Amino acid sequence: MHVREEEIKMIMRQGTPKRQGIVRTPQFPGMQSGSKTIEEVRTWIKKQKRAKGYVHALGAASGANEFNLDISGSARIFLGFALLFTESGIAAQPDSFTMQINDEIVINQVQPTFFSPDFMDDEYYFFPRPLAGTDTVDVFYNNPGPAQTVFMIVYYV
Repeated sequence: MHVREEEIKMIMRQGTPKRQGIVRTPQFPGMQSGSKTIEEVRTWIKKQKRAKGYVHALGAASGANEFNLDISGSARIFLGFALLFTESGIAAQPDSFTMQINDEIVINQVQPTFFSPDFMDDEYYFFPRPLAGTDTVDVFYNNPGPAQTVFMIVYYV
């Protein structure tokens, strides 16, 4: 982005505005779309997508492994997730993945490779579910193979 000569001369004459940087960035995100109050900007920010990462260590031939996903109490919509494995090849990965949200099994014994980047068009597997703020989200892996680490990222609003 190039700054025009007139803008440079104006900045040199008037000085830098107190609430904006040299590139005229707003003090708060969201304020560039008009004269919003700080409270309106905070409300807008609360509605933006957030992500939280988890590391699940699966033991060798350990069978069932259960992990609780501690999602923020301010989360209102579970948007989706993605998985990444340290071991490559389907034979080395867990043979099933189950996800339970508030005692409802939403994914039941699916080969977890289907939720890896190779099977997704977007950055995560879109699987929206409403949340209430006091939710329990549990994931279960059945791992008959070698020990490995599963990286999981969860997206929510």
